Amino acid sequence: MLFIKSLCLRGLLGRKQFGENEGLVIIPCNAVHTIGMAFALDLLFLARDGTVLQLEQDVRPWRMRFCLKAHAVVELPAGVLQHLPCQIGEQVVWS
Repeated sequence: MLFIKSLCLRGLLGRKQFGENEGLVIIPCNAVHTIGMAFALDLLFLARDGTVLQLEQDVRPWRMRFCLKAHAVVELPAGVLQHLPCQIGEQVVWS
């Protein structure tokens, strides 16, 4: 199970790593940067209805990624997307 946290304004800046089974959802959001980050991320860009629009793996510090049609971004520890059966066009459902 993956635990998603909401962190206000700062996001993951200042953290040395994710906690075990953690991720971060940013809504609304269609672009993220890793400027000042201490670790790489995997990213899921989602449409308003939760459809996966774009996947980005191993986004290293000091980079930027965007998806203009996205409404939300899920930030995960680098390497997590290799183990999730997630593909573009599928729908993410929160429970």
